[in-house]
Amino acid sequence: MSITITGITKDFGKTKVLKNINLTVKEGELLALLGPSGSGKTTLLRMIAGLEHASKGDIFFDGNNMTNVNAKDRNVGFVFQHYALFSHMKVKDNIAYGLRVKKKKDRPTKSQIDSKVNELLELVKLEGLGERYPSQLSGGQKQRVALARSLAIEPSVLLLDEPFGALDAQVRKELRRWLRTLHKQTGVTTVFVTHDQEEALDVADQVIVLNDGEIIQEGTPSDIYDSPNSPFMYRFLGNANELKGTATKEGISIGGVTLASGEPLADGENVVSYVRPHEISLAHTSGNDHRLEVEITKTHPVGPIVFIEARRLDRAQEHIEIELSKGTFDNLSIKVGDIMYAHVERFRTFQANEYMI
Repeated sequence: MSITITGITKDFGKTKVLKNINLTVKEGELLALLGPSGSGKTTLLRMIAGLEHASKGDIFFDGNNMTNVNAKDRNVGFVFQHYALFSHMKVKDNIAYGLRVKKKKDRPTKSQIDSKVNELLELVKLEGLGERYPSQLSGGQKQRVALARSLAIEPSVLLLDEPFGALDAQVRKELRRWLRTLHKQTGVTTVFVTHDQEEALDVADQVIVLNDGEIIQEGTPSDIYDSPNSPFMYRFLGNANELKGTATKEGISIGGVTLASGEPLADGENVVSYVRPHEISLAHTSGNDHRLEVEITKTHPVGPIVFIEARRLDRAQEHIEIELSKGTFDNLSIKVGDIMYAHVERFRTFQANEYMI
């Protein structure tokens, strides 16, 4: 089932929560709606489900206009962040609930329901737990039950609202991997909401980034991370150093050092260049290429990565963050207080008037 959204706007009083949203989810695709709190992503998900109604615009499933179709008639499975399981029902009864409340003419037989429940318990790796109550399950197991319940009705579209938000980091990581596998097995068109950048980039086929009710960028996880289209995207998708400078014919002049740039910028224009910590290398000598002279002020090893903070000697109050592998760090014998040379290997530059975007 494909989903097409055209010109969707949502107003709550005088507040515009969504502003002219246009997007397409291909059949069988796993799409993430990513954005900070208040960006409108959950409202958009609820509109696809039919739980909220648009102020303007239309929503189509396989070319059929569903904008004014009741939620119960959309054949959509919805998974909430906090599971929404019935505490007085056993796991098997929670999963079967959507089948048992169908109209009599559409309701499967008891044996068909039992067979479906067993099939789903196996699919979500909860075999043998059908007789337990939700209170007897871990958070990760509860979320799997919620997913099984949503799949029981064989939905055309599966919607997940912050599905792993209530779980600890390790369980989230395991369930992300499991969701990806589950999606491949079922092939159900899936849209999930998250504010976790790593989660979206790890799980989704396509990512839509929302901010203040508008789509800021869309593309594959690689597109989104490797080619941010604005300062907002750089800041939102993890750490990024901001290097203020001036555009010249040769490139970008930053603190007396010129960085080659292929971007068309007017000579003398004030610019801000963004570079991620892992896109900077360090050396004890200046070498033949242009490097920023820095003083190492802090080192912090975390597993295979060493996080380094360095003070730019051309701007005494400005620091940059650098990430090196533990092996590279050890080979360079880096110590706090060392004067070193930072080589910017990859960066993106924007006009200074875009700085606050």
